[in-house]
Amino acid sequence: MENTGRVAIEWRLRQLMAQRDLWHTTQLHGALTDRAAMTGGRTWSKPQIYRLVAGRPDRLSLELLDTLCDVLGCTPGDLLVHTREGDA
Repeated sequence: MENTGRVAIEWRLRQLMAQRDLWHTTQLHGALTDRAAMTGGRTWSKPQIYRLVAGRPDRLSLELLDTLCDVLGCTPGDLLVHTREGDA
């Protein structure tokens, strides 16, 4: 079976936030900042987090992906859903 459909990647950050009662980007920013304070990890600005929530990023560092998964209690496959156009 040949897959000739165009690849589509759905960015599900907003849906995962809603499932965890995080309704504002400032709430996610606070959770990420709290995690950084506990682990000595990197912090991200409020505008950076807003852009992540408002749209699908073209690039995403593994550090940020790992941090989002930790804070949201999910896996990368929960955040990024890969499909092909025409798949049921």
